[in-house]
Amino acid sequence: MSRDIVLHAVSMLFHGREADLLALDKVDLEIPAGRFVSLIGPSGCGKSTLLRLIADILKPHSGRILLGGDSPRAARLARAIGVVFQAPTLLPWRTVRQNVELPLKIVGSAVARGASPDEMIRLVGLEGFENALPHELSGGMQQRAAIARALVLRPRILLLDEPFGALDEITRQRMNLELLRIWAESGTTALLVTHSIAEAVFMSDEVHIMSARPGRITGTVPIDLPRPRDLAMMRGREFFDCVNKVRDGLFGYEGIPGPVPVEAF
Repeated sequence: MSRDIVLHAVSMLFHGREADLLALDKVDLEIPAGRFVSLIGPSGCGKSTLLRLIADILKPHSGRILLGGDSPRAARLARAIGVVFQAPTLLPWRTVRQNVELPLKIVGSAVARGASPDEMIRLVGLEGFENALPHELSGGMQQRAAIARALVLRPRILLLDEPFGALDEITRQRMNLELLRIWAESGTTALLVTHSIAEAVFMSDEVHIMSARPGRITGTVPIDLPRPRDLAMMRGREFFDCVNKVRDGLFGYEGIPGPVPVEAF
């Protein structure tokens, strides 16, 4: 199986005025193409830092990252990465369509593989709101627009940094369902950072557990729940078993398998 995301011994050191801070320590991670994977761990463990390294927003202090065999910079320049943050970061003076088409405007007509903005708006379920401004949308609708914008260049990899963390629980669960539908239809490889054990289990093919700072991958829980998933599944014994395995891994109980060693480059 091909691997879209590979990290080998990735460390991140931030230099401070008084002392250096080791945020990540020799992280190994493999994500096969087409999978939906979550990262979960305590606050400050480096989950978002790891996502930003993969997105080429930050550069690692040491180690190596490959995205489909390319460096993060090469993948970014090839428009292979889409990123969605907790805040939608829509431009307030642009309509939904204008926000979604912005990446196409930036890269110009040379990117022939980009999708039409209206196609992405339909994909995220915002038909009828093409001409609405961000302040006229609910929080969930703003995130739909942000997801459409992230997907308009048809990236191979979708990185999600707590995209629904600011939403109420009802809206959040609805958006989880919508994101799974969008992921399945778009065919991307998705990596989600979340603090919610239930969300990580519900969304993912596997959940990677991170330690407190300096962040390391301390365990991996395969999620063998069938797809497509629905909210009724969250009442089942299998779901609770997976939740308990992730919880045990977070709180240091035995029986959680460690990360699979990454092959040498």
